[in-house]
Amino acid sequence: MHKAQLRTLGQKVELAYEDRGQGHAVVLLHGFCGSSQYWKFIAPALENGYRLIIPDLRGHGQSSVPEGPYLMETMAEDIAELLEQLEIEKAVLFGHSMGGYVTAAFAGKHPDKLAGCGLIHSTALPDNEEGKRKRSDNMEAIRQRGMNAFAGELIPKLFAKAHLESMSREVESMTAIGQATHPDGAIRSLQGMRERTDRTMVLRMAEVPVLLVAGAEDQIVLPDKTFSVEGDNISTFLLDGAAHMGMIEAPSLLADRMKAFLSQIYG
Repeated sequence: MHKAQLRTLGQKVELAYEDRGQGHAVVLLHGFCGSSQYWKFIAPALENGYRLIIPDLRGHGQSSVPEGPYLMETMAEDIAELLEQLEIEKAVLFGHSMGGYVTAAFAGKHPDKLAGCGLIHSTALPDNEEGKRKRSDNMEAIRQRGMNAFAGELIPKLFAKAHLESMSREVESMTAIGQATHPDGAIRSLQGMRERTDRTMVLRMAEVPVLLVAGAEDQIVLPDKTFSVEGDNISTFLLDGAAHMGMIEAPSLLADRMKAFLSQIYG
């Protein structure tokens, strides 16, 4: 892992990231309580044709845990700063779940740096009141019970029920990543997700291609929430046999769709 020393909006942040492959830049952003390891099955399928930048978002993985809350706009600025340091003028961003919220924020703030974007098991919609209450409840659960108990319950719910046994090793591995997340990083990310705004018009008005991917069995972000935006620039893909962790549950299908999307942009 590489380490970048950033100063995002005047705040010092150390961002850990992988930099692999060559060609046009593609950024892969993991979800809540994840890390760059969420993309371990996707990266080998893409790195022969593209330069992959795969960070640990602030408060996650090997990145630092600065003061919060971690607004989606703030995490988008981290990525913009990282790209600037790496002298990358434009990139395609793919974001899983919370990483999708960051991707949408990036599209709104830095359209000039964007060649295209994909939201995977994510949505442009903000939390409704019930969703905001759940974020607050989850913050309290982490404070009261710690990350081991919280992630131990959360991560298995991200997989299709049939995969809890057939992919038990991967469920265990992803759970361990969640449990290793710093509690302050998780809480500050929950605060940011709770406060995020509606990005529907950002995606609809984007002047670049947008890909929306939903898991057919996803109970966390239902497909109709992912596919809530329509436009000439927007394409959709329903990932059969996957819940909320398509990168792990159906990596070949997802990688093929991502490669087709990248070919649409870069030829």
